[in-house]
Amino acid sequence: MSKIEGWIREFPDQLQWGLDASIPVKGPHTAPVFITGMGGSAIAGRYIITLLQFLEHRFYPIWLINTYLGEHFRLPPNAKAIFISYSGNTEETLHNYRIIAGQLQPSNVIVITSGGRLRETAVANGNVLIEIPKGYAPRHTLGYQLGVLWSIFVRLGWLREQRLAQLRHVAQRLKTTLPELEQVARQWSRETAGKLKWIYVPAELEPVAIRWKQQLNENAKQFAGYHVIPEMNHNELEGFEGDIIPEAIFTLAFVSLNHRVRKRIKFLEELIKEKGIAYYYHEIDAEDLLTATLELTVLGDWLSYYTALNTGVDPLPVSYIENLKKYLS
Repeated sequence: MSKIEGWIREFPDQLQWGLDASIPVKGPHTAPVFITGMGGSAIAGRYIITLLQFLEHRFYPIWLINTYLGEHFRLPPNAKAIFISYSGNTEETLHNYRIIAGQLQPSNVIVITSGGRLRETAVANGNVLIEIPKGYAPRHTLGYQLGVLWSIFVRLGWLREQRLAQLRHVAQRLKTTLPELEQVARQWSRETAGKLKWIYVPAELEPVAIRWKQQLNENAKQFAGYHVIPEMNHNELEGFEGDIIPEAIFTLAFVSLNHRVRKRIKFLEELIKEKGIAYYYHEIDAEDLLTATLELTVLGDWLSYYTALNTGVDPLPVSYIENLKKYLS
């Protein structure tokens, strides 16, 4: 079994680990929260922001920062800042830590990492430090990161206490649905291996579409794109009139989807088939958004992995990213 295959299979266990981790964070907390991270160390932040909104049916003052902050950036009083860098050496995250961590009480700065300079700095400054296991490609630590963030936001009072049991239940269900999702992805990868892929999702699943795109980029070494329904109905839809279009399109959904969005998906499906584009649809047979989000995440991870294998690509190394780091050093 390859490393990446093993990491995909252990995703449910990563979630459980994150829920069981020691989280020295106390609530309630009503001031803004800023999450900063890049790439595989930022995706869990995207998940938590979207799930907070659509599970709890309210907007929270929470932002994801995935660029360099300006030198004069100032946080609101009593804000919390969460810095995520799996390696602990991500340039942008270290830059942002320097800009904003000193503005806050040490206990309002939370660091999630496996080591590196970020860990050293967090220890020196007395910040809240949560260490996740070493030895992974950052993009395959989503389960650890999301489990930890989930626990943090329950403690802050932004997620209800019963959400802990809910995530545990979903993690257990994933252990039984992983093989089925793997088989779907294996078949899709054989049919679409060399094709330009596009992903369409309802707004509730936007982090999943981003995850699919990023995994196809890093694991399969392919370009991919995505858009959100209904927003794409007001712009990207017209792109189908041209000659430069995707070669394979995936639409992801869940049972309790808004009925108007479902109708829009049906129109889009008919248009895609009319254009002769390979079309794939997957709906998770579960009422709750959390189950759909995580099962569709695993489906995308499998698709990226088997696409790599079916195109003769090693999914583990990320040589162009490493070349950029050397260029910047």
